[in-house]
Amino acid sequence: GRVETPPDSQTETALDSQTEAPAAGGETYLKPQAAYVLHENGEPVGPCTAVDHDGNEILSIDWGNITLLEDEATGEIVALAVETWEAGQPSSGGDGVIALYSLQGELLWEVEGSAVRCRGELLLVRRDDLWNLYRGESHAHAAGNLYRIGFAGTDLGYLQTVEDGPVMLLNEDGTAVAELEAMSRITTYTWENRGYLCAQEAGLWGLVDGAQQWVVEPAYQEIYGLSNGYALCRTEDGCCAVSLDSGEVVLESPHEITAVFSQGVLLELEESLLPRGVTGWGRSQFVSWDGEVYADAAAITVLDDEGDGQADLLLLWSEGATETTDLCRPDGTLIRQVDCDASALAPVSAGTLLWNRDETAADGSRLQTMVLLDVETGTITERFDQAYLYGGRYWESANSLLLSHTFHLICASYRDESGAIHTDILDESGKCLVSDLYNSSSTTPQGDVFTALVDGRPALVRLDGTILYQSAP
Repeated sequence: GRVETPPDSQTETALDSQTEAPAAGGETYLKPQAAYVLHENGEPVGPCTAVDHDGNEILSIDWGNITLLEDEATGEIVALAVETWEAGQPSSGGDGVIALYSLQGELLWEVEGSAVRCRGELLLVRRDDLWNLYRGESHAHAAGNLYRIGFAGTDLGYLQTVEDGPVMLLNEDGTAVAELEAMSRITTYTWENRGYLCAQEAGLWGLVDGAQQWVVEPAYQEIYGLSNGYALCRTEDGCCAVSLDSGEVVLESPHEITAVFSQGVLLELEESLLPRGVTGWGRSQFVSWDGEVYADAAAITVLDDEGDGQADLLLLWSEGATETTDLCRPDGTLIRQVDCDASALAPVSAGTLLWNRDETAADGSRLQTMVLLDVETGTITERFDQAYLYGGRYWESANSLLLSHTFHLICASYRDESGAIHTDILDESGKCLVSDLYNSSSTTPQGDVFTALVDGRPALVRLDGTILYQSAP
């Protein structure tokens, strides 16, 4: 198929495609983990305690760092990496002794280095700013002095022995099985747990998978993204989307294809500078698979609520100083217009938007307030447990600032009577789930567990409010 936009047209795009819409993917977020770490001083280095899923203490150190070691092939926590220092000493940032413990608190291995990673039966240790590879329970040294080693999905591994050198593909036991051309920058993607690596041949780019096969033939000027099972490629004449399943070009356009969804594709007809923090506007279109232009605006945010490849809500950014945002269904039907710039709106879900309002008080001072907007009814929620000044959707996963999905959670901040900032986690109705995050500059949870202050003491708290573990008085 081919997407072509007539040069003089501002409202219509011709699309001739015989392909079907992309298949849905989907992921699950904030899942429970096998272990959690409480940094009792709220800093990366200090007194730490590791506990299991039931809150039972695994091990505790007086001063240092405990890191959860994740198997990069499965995403499961498999061990604890422990570094200790004298009390009050900061991390040196260089090589030290890293001790690996089982999730039952048993010492497994000690090694000198500055970082440890795990991939199945492989352990990667960074030492003297280079990587060393160890294999199996015996921790036999398999390779050393590697400039770069990495993985994508559950099936793809690669390494470079020197900077800008050839790239070697690895099998499951870390053995190099194929050599690719030299590259100065390595880009990988993951789709449905399979890994893909951008590789060059004769000056053109393609995608190689974990079986060392060309999934996308090296025929493109650049592969600049992957969207819902399609590689987004740049050609001499424009851009195209290539199916990872068949390797076939399913869509071509003289303009950049930003993303593909089950209902259509997002096109960037003119470079939009505003989302990148630069003053200026471009032009975007959301176009159906059969050629209908659903939306045309200076910029378009497409919300994929569940990360399943299905567009759920369109936010159309107004151009210039109009400061309005159109909320539309994926077919372009207007739901309502909001009297604010889209940059003030953060989708909590396809049904709820967080709106950070900048207002003027009676005395002329500026006020920040956070409200929630129901997309369908237009109802605004202003009253919460605290007088929140500012909020944001808790987390986003995005190829760009215009493409995202959320956890249906809100990270909201307020000031207490002394002026100190506190941060809570709310659900999309505005109900507080976890209050007073500890060290609120970092809100990243461990699975479904956040670190918060409870009665003045650091604690590990689940999203349902259960206190998993709390530091001693």
